[in-house]
Amino acid sequence: MEALIQELRSKDTKTKLSAVQHVQDTLERQELSRDDLANLIEALLPLFKDNSAKVSQGALQGLILATQRAGEYFKPHVNSVLSALVERLGDSKAAVRDAGRELLLSIMEVATPGAVVEKVAGAWVHKNWRVREEIARAAAEAMAVFGMASFNLHKDLLPQASKLLEDSQGSVRESAVFCLEEIYRQLGPAILDHLQKHSIRPAKLKELSSRFSSIQANVDAADSPSHRAASPPKPAQVNTKPSMALARTPASAGARPQSGKPRSPPATSSGRPSMLDAGTVAKARNVKPIRVHSEREMEREFQAIAKGLQPENDWQARIALLERIEGMVLGAGGEYDSLPSLLRTLRDAIIAQLVDRRSAVVKQACQLLIFLASYVGHDIDSLVEFSLPTLFKILPITVQIMTESADVCIHGLIHYLHNSRFVPKLTDAGIKDRDKKIRACCQEYLRRVLVEWGSADCWCCAFTHVSA
Repeated sequence: MEALIQELRSKDTKTKLSAVQHVQDTLERQELSRDDLANLIEALLPLFKDNSAKVSQGALQGLILATQRAGEYFKPHVNSVLSALVERLGDSKAAVRDAGRELLLSIMEVATPGAVVEKVAGAWVHKNWRVREEIARAAAEAMAVFGMASFNLHKDLLPQASKLLEDSQGSVRESAVFCLEEIYRQLGPAILDHLQKHSIRPAKLKELSSRFSSIQANVDAADSPSHRAASPPKPAQVNTKPSMALARTPASAGARPQSGKPRSPPATSSGRPSMLDAGTVAKARNVKPIRVHSEREMEREFQAIAKGLQPENDWQARIALLERIEGMVLGAGGEYDSLPSLLRTLRDAIIAQLVDRRSAVVKQACQLLIFLASYVGHDIDSLVEFSLPTLFKILPITVQIMTESADVCIHGLIHYLHNSRFVPKLTDAGIKDRDKKIRACCQEYLRRVLVEWGSADCWCCAFTHVSA
Protein backbone atom coordinates (compact mmCIF):
# COMPACT_ATOMS: atom_id res chain seq x y z
CA MET A 1 0.00 0.00 0.00
CA GLU A 2 2.88 2.40 0.74
CA ALA A 3 4.24 2.15 -2.81
CA LEU A 4 0.73 2.73 -4.16
CA ILE A 5 0.35 5.88 -2.04
CA GLN A 6 3.59 7.24 -3.50
CA GLU A 7 2.30 6.65 -7.04
CA LEU A 8 -0.89 8.54 -6.20
CA ARG A 9 1.25 11.53 -5.16
CA SER A 10 3.15 11.53 -8.45
CA LYS A 11 2.96 14.57 -10.73
CA ASP A 12 2.79 12.42 -13.84
CA THR A 13 -0.79 11.97 -15.11
CA LYS A 14 -0.22 8.48 -16.51
CA THR A 15 1.27 7.32 -13.22
CA LYS A 16 -1.67 8.73 -11.26
CA LEU A 17 -4.19 7.20 -13.66
CA SER A 18 -2.53 3.82 -13.32
CA ALA A 19 -2.41 4.23 -9.54
CA VAL A 20 -6.11 5.00 -9.11
CA GLN A 21 -6.95 1.93 -11.18
CA HIS A 22 -4.57 -0.11 -9.02
CA VAL A 23 -6.34 1.25 -5.93
CA GLN A 24 -9.67 -0.03 -7.22
CA ASP A 25 -8.22 -3.44 -8.08
CA THR A 26 -6.59 -3.69 -4.65
CA LEU A 27 -9.73 -2.70 -2.75
CA GLU A 28 -11.77 -5.29 -4.59
CA ARG A 29 -9.42 -7.99 -3.26
CA GLN A 30 -8.51 -6.99 0.28
CA GLU A 31 -9.69 -5.20 3.41
CA LEU A 32 -8.20 -1.96 4.74
CA SER A 33 -6.62 -1.32 8.12
CA ARG A 34 -7.38 1.98 9.86
CA ASP A 35 -3.91 3.35 9.04
CA ASP A 36 -4.08 2.26 5.41
CA LEU A 37 -7.48 3.88 5.07
CA ALA A 38 -6.28 7.18 6.53
CA ASN A 39 -3.23 7.25 4.25
CA LEU A 40 -5.31 6.31 1.21
CA ILE A 41 -7.88 9.05 1.82
CA GLU A 42 -5.12 11.60 2.36
CA ALA A 43 -3.61 10.65 -1.01
CA LEU A 44 -6.90 10.48 -2.95
CA LEU A 45 -8.53 13.72 -1.81
CA PRO A 46 -6.12 16.02 -3.72
CA LEU A 47 -6.84 14.02 -6.87
CA PHE A 48 -10.51 15.03 -6.76
CA LYS A 49 -9.52 18.31 -8.42
CA ASP A 50 -6.89 16.87 -10.75
CA ASN A 51 -6.68 18.42 -14.22
CA SER A 52 -7.38 15.00 -15.71
CA ALA A 53 -11.07 14.08 -15.47
CA LYS A 54 -10.16 10.39 -15.62
CA VAL A 55 -7.87 10.72 -12.61
CA SER A 56 -10.54 12.65 -10.70
CA GLN A 57 -13.19 10.09 -11.58
CA GLY A 58 -10.86 7.22 -10.62
CA ALA A 59 -10.10 8.81 -7.24
CA LEU A 60 -13.83 9.16 -6.52
CA GLN A 61 -14.48 5.56 -7.54
CA GLY A 62 -11.59 4.43 -5.35
CA LEU A 63 -13.17 6.09 -2.35
CA ILE A 64 -16.52 4.48 -3.16
CA LEU A 65 -14.83 1.10 -2.81
CA ALA A 66 -13.03 2.31 0.32
CA THR A 67 -16.35 3.16 2.01
CA GLN A 68 -17.62 -0.31 1.18
CA ARG A 69 -14.50 -2.01 2.48
CA ALA A 70 -13.86 0.14 5.54
CA GLY A 71 -17.40 0.44 6.90
CA GLU A 72 -17.33 1.94 10.38
CA TYR A 73 -13.63 2.83 9.99
CA PHE A 74 -14.65 5.40 7.40
CA LYS A 75 -16.80 7.49 9.75
CA PRO A 76 -13.97 9.67 11.19
CA HIS A 77 -13.13 10.78 7.63
CA VAL A 78 -16.64 11.71 6.53
CA ASN A 79 -16.29 15.47 7.11
CA SER A 80 -13.04 15.85 5.20
CA VAL A 81 -14.29 13.75 2.27
CA LEU A 82 -17.61 15.59 2.05
CA SER A 83 -15.87 18.95 2.03
CA ALA A 84 -13.86 18.00 -1.05
CA LEU A 85 -16.69 16.04 -2.65
CA VAL A 86 -19.18 18.92 -2.90
CA GLU A 87 -16.92 20.77 -5.35
CA ARG A 88 -16.74 17.72 -7.63
CA LEU A 89 -20.53 17.75 -7.97
CA GLY A 90 -19.96 20.86 -10.06
CA ASP A 91 -17.37 19.36 -12.39
CA SER A 92 -17.77 20.07 -16.11
CA LYS A 93 -17.54 16.32 -16.89
CA ALA A 94 -20.73 14.31 -16.36
CA ALA A 95 -18.76 11.15 -15.48
CA VAL A 96 -17.03 12.95 -12.61
CA ARG A 97 -20.34 14.36 -11.33
CA ASP A 98 -21.93 10.90 -11.49
CA ALA A 99 -19.05 9.39 -9.52
CA GLY A 100 -19.32 12.19 -6.97
CA ARG A 101 -23.04 11.61 -6.51
CA GLU A 102 -22.42 7.87 -6.15
CA LEU A 103 -19.77 8.50 -3.50
CA LEU A 104 -22.22 10.71 -1.61
CA LEU A 105 -24.74 7.84 -1.53
CA SER A 106 -22.02 5.39 -0.47
CA ILE A 107 -21.11 7.65 2.46
CA MET A 108 -24.79 7.69 3.47
CA GLU A 109 -24.64 3.90 3.70
CA VAL A 110 -21.80 4.20 6.21
CA ALA A 111 -22.97 7.27 8.13
CA THR A 112 -26.53 8.42 8.89
CA PRO A 113 -28.16 9.61 5.63
CA GLY A 114 -29.89 12.55 7.29
CA ALA A 115 -26.65 13.70 8.93
CA VAL A 116 -24.81 13.55 5.59
CA VAL A 117 -27.48 15.68 3.88
CA GLU A 118 -27.22 18.18 6.74
CA LYS A 119 -23.43 18.38 6.38
CA VAL A 120 -23.66 19.24 2.68
CA ALA A 121 -26.50 21.75 3.12
CA GLY A 122 -24.38 24.48 1.51
CA ALA A 123 -24.58 22.62 -1.80
CA TRP A 124 -28.20 23.70 -2.24
CA VAL A 125 -27.11 27.36 -2.52
CA HIS A 126 -23.69 26.81 -4.11
CA LYS A 127 -22.58 29.41 -6.66
CA ASN A 128 -21.96 26.62 -9.22
CA TRP A 129 -25.34 25.69 -10.69
CA ARG A 130 -24.21 22.13 -11.43
CA VAL A 131 -23.65 21.55 -7.70
CA ARG A 132 -27.22 22.70 -7.01
CA GLU A 133 -28.52 20.39 -9.73
CA GLU A 134 -26.58 17.36 -8.49
CA ILE A 135 -27.46 17.77 -4.80
CA ALA A 136 -31.18 17.80 -5.68
CA ARG A 137 -30.77 14.63 -7.74
CA ALA A 138 -28.67 13.00 -5.03
CA ALA A 139 -31.35 13.81 -2.44
CA ALA A 140 -34.01 12.19 -4.61
CA GLU A 141 -31.89 9.07 -5.12
CA ALA A 142 -31.14 8.90 -1.39
CA MET A 143 -34.84 9.04 -0.52
CA ALA A 144 -35.53 6.24 -2.99
CA VAL A 145 -32.80 4.08 -1.42
CA PHE A 146 -33.06 4.91 2.28
CA GLY A 147 -36.67 6.05 2.67
CA MET A 148 -38.13 9.27 4.00
CA ALA A 149 -37.72 8.23 7.64
CA SER A 150 -33.95 8.73 7.31
CA PHE A 151 -34.28 12.48 6.68
CA ASN A 152 -35.64 15.63 8.30
CA LEU A 153 -38.09 16.69 5.61
CA HIS A 154 -38.91 20.17 6.88
CA LYS A 155 -35.33 21.08 7.74
CA ASP A 156 -33.10 19.47 5.13
CA LEU A 157 -35.17 18.76 2.01
CA LEU A 158 -38.46 20.55 1.41
CA PRO A 159 -37.35 24.19 1.91
CA GLN A 160 -34.23 23.71 -0.20
CA ALA A 161 -35.99 21.92 -3.07
CA SER A 162 -38.79 24.50 -3.03
CA LYS A 163 -36.32 27.38 -3.41
CA LEU A 164 -34.62 25.71 -6.37
CA LEU A 165 -37.94 25.78 -8.25
CA GLU A 166 -37.11 29.44 -8.99
CA ASP A 167 -33.45 28.85 -9.93
CA SER A 168 -32.13 30.69 -12.97
CA GLN A 169 -30.98 27.40 -14.55
CA GLY A 170 -33.64 25.19 -16.14
CA SER A 171 -31.81 21.94 -15.34
CA VAL A 172 -31.65 22.94 -11.66
CA ARG A 173 -35.39 23.63 -11.64
CA GLU A 174 -36.04 20.24 -13.23
CA SER A 175 -33.86 18.52 -10.61
CA ALA A 176 -35.86 20.27 -7.88
CA VAL A 177 -39.09 18.93 -9.40
CA PHE A 178 -37.47 15.48 -9.61
CA CYS A 179 -36.68 15.71 -5.88
CA LEU A 180 -40.22 16.83 -5.00
CA GLU A 181 -41.67 13.99 -7.08
CA GLU A 182 -39.70 11.52 -4.99
CA ILE A 183 -41.03 13.16 -1.82
CA TYR A 184 -44.53 12.72 -3.26
CA ARG A 185 -43.86 9.03 -3.88
CA GLN A 186 -42.85 8.73 -0.23
CA LEU A 187 -45.52 10.92 1.39
CA GLY A 188 -48.38 10.97 -1.08
CA PRO A 189 -50.79 13.94 -1.41
CA ALA A 190 -49.80 15.27 2.02
CA ILE A 191 -46.85 17.01 0.37
CA LEU A 192 -49.21 19.57 -1.22
CA ASP A 193 -50.15 20.92 2.21
CA HIS A 194 -46.46 21.30 3.06
CA LEU A 195 -45.63 23.01 -0.25
CA GLN A 196 -48.28 25.68 0.28
CA LYS A 197 -46.27 26.91 3.26
CA HIS A 198 -43.22 27.69 1.10
CA SER A 199 -44.50 30.62 -1.01
CA ILE A 200 -44.49 28.72 -4.28
CA ARG A 201 -46.06 30.60 -7.19
CA PRO A 202 -49.59 29.37 -8.08
CA ALA A 203 -48.50 28.52 -11.65
CA LYS A 204 -45.59 26.43 -10.38
CA LEU A 205 -47.81 24.76 -7.77
CA LYS A 206 -50.29 23.89 -10.52
CA GLU A 207 -47.47 22.35 -12.57
CA LEU A 208 -46.35 20.28 -9.59
CA SER A 209 -49.91 19.13 -8.94
CA SER A 210 -50.10 17.94 -12.54
CA ARG A 211 -46.82 16.03 -12.21
CA PHE A 212 -48.01 14.47 -8.96
CA SER A 213 -51.31 13.49 -10.58
CA SER A 214 -49.40 11.56 -13.24
CA ILE A 215 -47.56 9.64 -10.52
CA GLN A 216 -50.84 8.94 -8.74
CA ALA A 217 -52.42 7.76 -11.99
CA ASN A 218 -49.70 5.12 -12.32
CA VAL A 219 -50.32 4.00 -8.74
CA ASP A 220 -54.07 3.83 -9.36
CA ALA A 221 -53.51 1.83 -12.52
CA ALA A 222 -51.39 -0.61 -10.54
CA ASP A 223 -54.25 -0.95 -8.06
CA SER A 224 -56.84 -1.68 -10.75
CA PRO A 225 -58.67 -5.04 -10.68
CA SER A 226 -57.03 -6.13 -13.94
CA HIS A 227 -53.59 -5.52 -12.47
CA ARG A 228 -54.51 -7.28 -9.26
CA ALA A 229 -55.51 -10.31 -11.31
CA ALA A 230 -52.01 -10.41 -12.80
CA SER A 231 -50.10 -9.33 -9.71
CA PRO A 232 -49.73 -10.62 -6.16
CA PRO A 233 -51.31 -8.71 -3.24
CA LYS A 234 -49.97 -5.26 -2.37
CA PRO A 235 -47.99 -4.94 0.86
CA ALA A 236 -49.38 -2.79 3.63
CA GLN A 237 -46.91 0.04 2.96
CA VAL A 238 -44.78 0.93 -0.01
CA ASN A 239 -43.71 4.47 0.88
CA THR A 240 -41.42 3.61 3.74
CA LYS A 241 -37.94 2.17 3.34
CA PRO A 242 -38.34 -1.60 3.06
CA SER A 243 -36.13 -3.62 5.34
CA MET A 244 -34.23 -6.30 3.49
CA ALA A 245 -34.95 -8.97 6.08
CA LEU A 246 -36.69 -12.12 4.92
CA ALA A 247 -38.38 -14.75 7.01
CA ARG A 248 -36.18 -17.09 8.96
CA THR A 249 -39.12 -19.18 10.16
CA PRO A 250 -39.52 -22.24 7.95
CA ALA A 251 -42.49 -22.61 5.64
CA SER A 252 -43.85 -25.99 4.73
CA ALA A 253 -42.68 -27.34 1.43
CA GLY A 254 -45.27 -27.01 -1.29
CA ALA A 255 -45.65 -27.88 -4.91
CA ARG A 256 -43.15 -26.54 -7.35
CA PRO A 257 -44.15 -23.15 -8.72
CA GLN A 258 -45.51 -23.17 -12.24
CA SER A 259 -44.61 -20.52 -14.78
CA GLY A 260 -46.81 -17.44 -14.40
CA LYS A 261 -48.32 -18.62 -11.09
CA PRO A 262 -46.53 -17.19 -8.06
CA ARG A 263 -46.26 -19.25 -4.92
CA SER A 264 -47.05 -17.75 -1.57
CA PRO A 265 -44.16 -15.81 -0.02
CA PRO A 266 -42.33 -17.10 3.05
CA ALA A 267 -43.78 -16.34 6.45
CA THR A 268 -42.17 -13.38 8.21
CA SER A 269 -40.28 -13.51 11.44
CA SER A 270 -41.97 -11.58 14.24
CA GLY A 271 -38.57 -10.52 15.52
CA ARG A 272 -37.61 -8.58 12.39
CA PRO A 273 -39.53 -6.37 9.92
CA SER A 274 -40.15 -8.05 6.60
CA MET A 275 -39.01 -6.94 3.19
CA LEU A 276 -41.35 -6.64 0.25
CA ASP A 277 -41.65 -10.36 -0.31
CA ALA A 278 -40.96 -11.95 -3.63
CA GLY A 279 -44.52 -11.96 -4.84
CA THR A 280 -44.94 -8.22 -4.33
CA VAL A 281 -41.65 -6.84 -5.63
CA ALA A 282 -43.12 -5.69 -8.95
CA LYS A 283 -46.24 -4.25 -7.34
CA ALA A 284 -44.28 -2.34 -4.70
CA ARG A 285 -42.31 -0.58 -7.45
CA ASN A 286 -45.50 0.10 -9.46
CA VAL A 287 -44.33 -2.18 -12.26
CA LYS A 288 -47.16 -2.67 -14.74
CA PRO A 289 -47.61 -5.71 -17.01
CA ILE A 290 -46.12 -5.21 -20.47
CA ARG A 291 -48.00 -7.05 -23.18
CA VAL A 292 -46.31 -8.36 -26.30
CA HIS A 293 -48.20 -9.82 -29.22
CA SER A 294 -45.85 -12.43 -30.65
CA GLU A 295 -42.85 -14.61 -29.92
CA ARG A 296 -40.81 -12.51 -32.35
CA GLU A 297 -41.68 -9.29 -30.53
CA MET A 298 -40.76 -10.93 -27.22
CA GLU A 299 -37.39 -11.97 -28.65
CA ARG A 300 -36.66 -8.43 -29.90
CA GLU A 301 -37.55 -7.00 -26.48
CA PHE A 302 -35.10 -9.29 -24.71
CA GLN A 303 -32.34 -8.54 -27.21
CA ALA A 304 -32.79 -4.82 -26.52
CA ILE A 305 -32.79 -5.44 -22.75
CA ALA A 306 -29.57 -7.47 -22.95
CA LYS A 307 -27.91 -4.64 -24.85
CA GLY A 308 -29.19 -2.02 -22.42
CA LEU A 309 -27.89 -3.92 -19.39
CA GLN A 310 -24.27 -3.50 -20.42
CA PRO A 311 -22.33 -2.15 -17.37
CA GLU A 312 -21.19 1.00 -19.17
CA ASN A 313 -24.79 2.18 -19.59
CA ASP A 314 -26.49 4.58 -17.15
CA TRP A 315 -27.30 2.82 -13.86
CA GLN A 316 -30.81 4.27 -13.61
CA ALA A 317 -31.59 3.06 -17.11
CA ARG A 318 -30.37 -0.41 -16.15
CA ILE A 319 -32.63 -0.44 -13.07
CA ALA A 320 -35.55 0.51 -15.33
CA LEU A 321 -34.68 -2.41 -17.63
CA LEU A 322 -34.60 -4.84 -14.69
CA GLU A 323 -38.09 -3.61 -13.80
CA ARG A 324 -39.10 -3.99 -17.45
CA ILE A 325 -38.17 -7.68 -17.25
CA GLU A 326 -40.66 -8.01 -14.39
CA GLY A 327 -43.29 -6.24 -16.49
CA MET A 328 -42.62 -8.58 -19.43
CA VAL A 329 -43.07 -11.62 -17.20
CA LEU A 330 -46.26 -10.21 -15.70
CA GLY A 331 -47.61 -9.40 -19.15
CA ALA A 332 -46.72 -12.79 -20.63
CA GLY A 333 -48.64 -14.66 -17.93
CA GLY A 334 -47.18 -18.00 -18.99
CA GLU A 335 -48.48 -17.66 -22.58
CA TYR A 336 -45.13 -17.85 -24.36
CA ASP A 337 -43.07 -21.03 -24.31
CA SER A 338 -39.94 -19.08 -25.26
CA LEU A 339 -39.98 -16.92 -22.11
CA PRO A 340 -37.81 -19.19 -19.90
CA SER A 341 -35.16 -19.61 -22.60
CA LEU A 342 -35.13 -15.85 -23.25
CA LEU A 343 -34.67 -15.21 -19.53
CA ARG A 344 -31.72 -17.58 -19.52
CA THR A 345 -30.06 -15.53 -22.27
CA LEU A 346 -29.88 -12.66 -19.75
CA ARG A 347 -27.72 -14.72 -17.39
CA ASP A 348 -24.49 -12.78 -17.90
CA ALA A 349 -26.30 -9.44 -17.94
CA ILE A 350 -27.96 -10.15 -14.59
CA ILE A 351 -24.66 -11.28 -13.09
CA ALA A 352 -23.13 -7.98 -14.24
CA GLN A 353 -25.79 -6.12 -12.27
CA LEU A 354 -25.09 -8.22 -9.15
CA VAL A 355 -21.42 -7.19 -9.20
CA ASP A 356 -22.20 -3.53 -9.86
CA ARG A 357 -20.78 -1.00 -7.39
CA ARG A 358 -24.15 0.73 -6.93
CA SER A 359 -26.19 -0.75 -4.12
CA ALA A 360 -29.46 0.25 -5.82
CA VAL A 361 -28.54 -1.82 -8.91
CA VAL A 362 -27.54 -4.84 -6.79
CA LYS A 363 -30.74 -4.57 -4.77
CA GLN A 364 -32.91 -4.47 -7.89
CA ALA A 365 -31.08 -7.44 -9.46
CA CYS A 366 -31.64 -9.45 -6.26
CA GLN A 367 -35.32 -8.53 -6.25
CA LEU A 368 -35.58 -9.59 -9.89
CA LEU A 369 -34.14 -13.04 -9.13
CA ILE A 370 -36.65 -13.58 -6.31
CA PHE A 371 -39.46 -12.36 -8.53
CA LEU A 372 -38.47 -14.75 -11.34
CA ALA A 373 -38.17 -17.66 -8.93
CA SER A 374 -41.70 -16.94 -7.70
CA TYR A 375 -43.30 -16.50 -11.13
CA VAL A 376 -41.30 -18.66 -13.51
CA GLY A 377 -40.24 -21.44 -11.14
CA HIS A 378 -37.89 -24.23 -12.10
CA ASP A 379 -37.57 -23.08 -15.69
CA ILE A 380 -34.89 -20.66 -14.46
CA ASP A 381 -33.01 -23.14 -12.27
CA SER A 382 -29.85 -22.91 -14.37
CA LEU A 383 -29.87 -19.11 -14.18
CA VAL A 384 -30.21 -19.24 -10.41
CA GLU A 385 -27.52 -21.90 -10.00
CA PHE A 386 -25.10 -19.74 -11.96
CA SER A 387 -25.99 -16.70 -9.80
CA LEU A 388 -25.44 -18.34 -6.40
CA PRO A 389 -21.61 -18.00 -6.24
CA THR A 390 -21.90 -14.31 -7.11
CA LEU A 391 -24.52 -13.82 -4.40
CA PHE A 392 -22.18 -15.52 -1.90
CA LYS A 393 -19.45 -12.98 -2.70
CA ILE A 394 -21.76 -10.09 -1.85
CA LEU A 395 -22.44 -11.36 1.69
CA PRO A 396 -19.17 -10.10 3.30
CA ILE A 397 -19.41 -6.61 1.76
CA THR A 398 -19.74 -3.93 4.43
CA VAL A 399 -22.52 -2.05 2.57
CA GLN A 400 -25.62 -3.18 4.42
CA ILE A 401 -28.05 -2.76 1.52
CA MET A 402 -25.95 -5.04 -0.68
CA THR A 403 -25.39 -7.63 2.03
CA GLU A 404 -29.04 -7.81 3.07
CA SER A 405 -30.21 -7.88 -0.56
CA ALA A 406 -28.04 -10.92 -1.30
CA ASP A 407 -29.07 -12.65 1.92
CA VAL A 408 -32.76 -12.06 1.21
CA CYS A 409 -32.30 -13.23 -2.36
CA ILE A 410 -30.71 -16.54 -1.36
CA HIS A 411 -33.40 -17.21 1.25
CA GLY A 412 -36.07 -16.43 -1.32
CA LEU A 413 -34.52 -18.71 -3.94
CA ILE A 414 -34.36 -21.55 -1.42
CA HIS A 415 -38.02 -20.99 -0.58
CA TYR A 416 -39.33 -20.85 -4.14
CA LEU A 417 -37.02 -23.32 -5.88
CA HIS A 418 -36.53 -26.71 -4.21
CA ASN A 419 -33.59 -27.64 -6.41
CA SER A 420 -31.28 -30.36 -5.12
CA ARG A 421 -28.39 -28.93 -7.16
CA PHE A 422 -28.31 -25.95 -4.79
CA VAL A 423 -27.16 -28.21 -1.96
CA PRO A 424 -23.63 -28.99 -3.23
CA LYS A 425 -22.99 -25.27 -3.82
CA LEU A 426 -24.20 -24.39 -0.34
CA THR A 427 -22.21 -27.25 1.18
CA ASP A 428 -19.01 -26.32 -0.65
CA ALA A 429 -19.21 -22.70 0.43
CA GLY A 430 -20.31 -23.62 3.96
CA ILE A 431 -17.25 -25.82 4.48
CA LYS A 432 -14.47 -24.59 2.20
CA ASP A 433 -14.91 -20.85 1.66
CA ARG A 434 -12.14 -18.75 3.21
CA ASP A 435 -14.55 -16.05 4.40
CA LYS A 436 -16.12 -16.93 7.74
CA LYS A 437 -19.28 -14.90 7.05
CA ILE A 438 -19.94 -16.81 3.84
CA ARG A 439 -19.41 -20.09 5.68
CA ALA A 440 -21.79 -19.08 8.49
CA CYS A 441 -24.48 -17.86 6.09
CA CYS A 442 -24.32 -20.98 3.93
CA GLN A 443 -24.65 -23.16 7.02
CA GLU A 444 -27.79 -21.20 7.91
CA TYR A 445 -29.14 -21.68 4.38
CA LEU A 446 -28.53 -25.42 4.66
CA ARG A 447 -30.45 -25.52 7.93
CA ARG A 448 -33.33 -23.82 6.17
CA VAL A 449 -33.21 -26.37 3.35
CA LEU A 450 -33.27 -29.20 5.88
CA VAL A 451 -36.34 -27.85 7.69
CA GLU A 452 -38.29 -26.40 4.76
CA TRP A 453 -37.77 -28.82 1.92
CA GLY A 454 -38.07 -32.08 3.81
CA SER A 455 -36.59 -33.94 0.86
CA ALA A 456 -34.50 -37.05 1.52
CA ASP A 457 -33.15 -36.90 -2.02
CA CYS A 458 -31.58 -33.47 -1.44
CA TRP A 459 -29.82 -34.64 1.68
CA CYS A 460 -28.63 -37.83 0.05
CA CYS A 461 -27.09 -35.57 -2.60
CA ALA A 462 -25.44 -33.44 0.06
CA PHE A 463 -24.10 -36.46 1.96
CA THR A 464 -22.60 -37.93 -1.20
CA HIS A 465 -20.99 -34.61 -2.07
CA VAL A 466 -19.46 -34.10 1.38
CA SER A 467 -18.21 -37.71 1.57
CA ALA A 468 -16.49 -37.32 -1.78
